[in-house]
Amino acid sequence: MPLDIDGPITGTDAIVFDAIPGSERSPALWEQSKPVILLVWLMGSGFILIWSLVRVYRFDRLLRTESEIAPPDLQAMAAGIAGRLGLKPVPTIRTTRAQLSPLVWWVSGKVRVVIPQSLFDQMDVQYSQ
Repeated sequence: MPLDIDGPITGTDAIVFDAIPGSERSPALWEQSKPVILLVWLMGSGFILIWSLVRVYRFDRLLRTESEIAPPDLQAMAAGIAGRLGLKPVPTIRTTRAQLSPLVWWVSGKVRVVIPQSLFDQMDVQYSQ
């Protein structure tokens, strides 16, 4: 007997398929696994946070030990530029022998501009204030 697929399914035409065996247990299993999934997620997030903070601390320590305060003429030039830009606190200018790009580093409220010494060695020292 052919099924009428356009009309409502009634009586013996209705066939019930159990798509997932034991599906009546799935919601309970899901509810039990939620705290475990949350705990794993929180532990992973905490690990990433601690790992990132350790890396920031190490980089900050490396910058402090491998860089030095820039010469006074460069500090004066930075103060002049900061004044023209309207900056009240003048960031500390530091130079380093490390092979890195110039960067602005901020940790615990202290702003530092770190410039590699090799950049100064290649530059012409003419500037106006």
